[in-house]
Amino acid sequence: MAPRPPKKHTPGSAAIHHEEEEDEHEHNSQENEPMEVLKRANNVVINGNKRREIKRKAIETEHEQRVKEVRAKIESLHAARQTRVTKIQNDAREKLEALNSRRESLEKQVLASMMRVESQTKMIATEMDAMFSGRLEDLEEDSLTTRP
Repeated sequence: MAPRPPKKHTPGSAAIHHEEEEDEHEHNSQENEPMEVLKRANNVVINGNKRREIKRKAIETEHEQRVKEVRAKIESLHAARQTRVTKIQNDAREKLEALNSRRESLEKQVLASMMRVESQTKMIATEMDAMFSGRLEDLEEDSLTTRP
């Protein structure tokens, strides 16, 4: 930058002294100007990095929160499904137990019925044997009495 033209003041010792200070300050600022620009550039970079870091952390935090929410939702859905599956399995088990009891009852009834049929068949066989034996005896007696 080009040096600024000196400001015009009214003559006086205070004004001259003030002008000298301004000239000296301008001279120092011209010497320090590249350093100032470098410092400002560094500050801009640092501030940019800080902003980026803040945004990155905000995004990471938001991501972690979403992951937690999704995980909680999945676990909730899994627990609900597990509850439904367990209930369905218990209902099916109860139905199977009822059907098994009914089957056992029917098997007992069939067995009892078969035992009655067997018993009655044996009883009829015994009665028929006795009847046939009696008939045979009667026939033999008739054949002996009718024989000359």
